[in-house]
Amino acid sequence: MSEYTPTTEEVRSAAATLNMCRYSEFDRWLAEVERASAEKAWDEACRDTEQYYKRTVVGIPGVDPIKAPMNPYRREDA
Repeated sequence: MSEYTPTTEEVRSAAATLNMCRYSEFDRWLAEVERASAEKAWDEACRDTEQYYKRTVVGIPGVDPIKAPMNPYRREDA
């Protein structure tokens, strides 16, 4: 038996209908949840890539060290 999962639009409409929040408040909340998730995924990917790099290519002559790119999802105030 499968469980029903409502769509984002259904949750958004229900929250507004029940006066839990306005559409704009829901949209801001959802955008922050998605940003935080992307930030975490970026950091995990960089960490895993760095660990792989250190295990496989560090110490090989002629291979320059890499610098991790800046996380575009990280908040400056965090």
